[in-house]
Amino acid sequence: MSSSHQAAASRTDSAAAATLLAEAVSDFIKTGAGSSAGGADSFLRAYSTLVRSVPKTRRRALYRVMGEALAAAAEKEGLGDMAASPDAGNTEGAAAANRDFMAGLARQEQLLRQQDIAAGRLLGSAEIRERLGISRQALSAAVRAQRLFALTGPSGDYFYPAFFADARHDRAVLEKVSRALGSLPGGAKWEFFTTPRLSLGRKTPLQALSKGQVDAVLAAAAAFADA
Repeated sequence: MSSSHQAAASRTDSAAAATLLAEAVSDFIKTGAGSSAGGADSFLRAYSTLVRSVPKTRRRALYRVMGEALAAAAEKEGLGDMAASPDAGNTEGAAAANRDFMAGLARQEQLLRQQDIAAGRLLGSAEIRERLGISRQALSAAVRAQRLFALTGPSGDYFYPAFFADARHDRAVLEKVSRALGSLPGGAKWEFFTTPRLSLGRKTPLQALSKGQVDAVLAAAAAFADA
């Protein structure tokens, strides 16, 4: 690819990322999520949407830029404790700010996981097996075959999406979508199923599936897995 084509592709990626973030923030403000219990969830999903919009090779740099931007904003507001040193512009300070930022995202993810478990959106091994009517061995086999997936809870135990046992959804279709997502971590697959997507008309894949948009969801899953 020529340098001019690379530059054009970079501008396109940046524009798309900016659009996604702007829409996420707009939705965040319009729904009043910032002042509600779901605020942390909405904001974390805004970050996730932005990060997933760029190739994997650029995500580390994106996280670094985001961390540095937050550190700079904090310094401007006089919140110097977010920086590792008085010189927020040096490499060590930026790296420390980035680590703090990533640690904050990890804490937010743990909080969201606790909320999903408390709300029954994620089920423990015994409960999901009981609802599905399968054995421990069958559950393990389904996860190995990528037909189901698990997320790690705050205590280190595995939890499974309750929607696999929801009669409103076709389990065979859900398993097909899960396989289309390949070897992505459970957290990434959970994000895919539960986050509104532009390609699906701002519906979550679960909502789109409930309306019969199986092919569209499978295409979105393939694109998500390859991003």
